Amino acid sequence: MSLSTNHKQPGSRMVRFVVLFHEQEAGNHFDLMIENEETLATWKLPQAPETAVGTEVACLRIAEHRRIYLEYEGPISGDRGQVTRHDQGDCSLEECNDRLWSGQFIGNKLRGRFELRGNDGTGENWSLHLFRE
Repeated sequence: MSLSTNHKQPGSRMVRFVVLFHEQEAGNHFDLMIENEETLATWKLPQAPETAVGTEVACLRIAEHRRIYLEYEGPISGDRGQVTRHDQGDCSLEECNDRLWSGQFIGNKLRGRFELRGNDGTGENWSLHLFRE
């Protein structure tokens, strides 16, 4: 699994994001994907990310995905279920590194300042915090 990560950028930069609802036999979840150069940094969440307002939602950093998922809805190859778009929009990304991604979501459902924080040294266990302004 490749988890490339940009380094802190001076100021902020605008990128796109998408939240996909992933239905599969092993259990449904949401995938939060944020543009990361040529790929999408991806986190797997047990609930819709907009529910993280004023609390934290545990999530799992998974392998980066192809940019096609910014627009794609439908079946996933290998009988891995299907995805439907839950939300999409722009993201003002202020910081992205191995332990912290922060900025502001500007979507239909997911809006406001956020922090994605790595919780351990594995790079897999993260938490999402969403702050309404």
